[in-house]
Amino acid sequence: MSRILNRTIRVRVRGEELPVVDRTDLVLLKLFAGGPQDLLDVRLLLEAGGKELRDQVERRLSGVPPDVRRTWRRVRSAPP
Repeated sequence: MSRILNRTIRVRVRGEELPVVDRTDLVLLKLFAGGPQDLLDVRLLLEAGGKELRDQVERRLSGVPPDVRRTWRRVRSAPP
């Protein structure tokens, strides 16, 4: 997961710089957390992001722990 944290960008909000991940890494972080709300968020992000986001997640899966990849497979195979 350190790769994700290394890819953050800094965004200035009300005078403070905050680390922000892109939507692909957000999906991966949500899969890593794995709670019910996190998985619902993943489904909603995928619905909004379409095939492009799914493909981006697939490309980054090699850099995440095996349990995250298993959770991804479960989410992908679940009915909408």
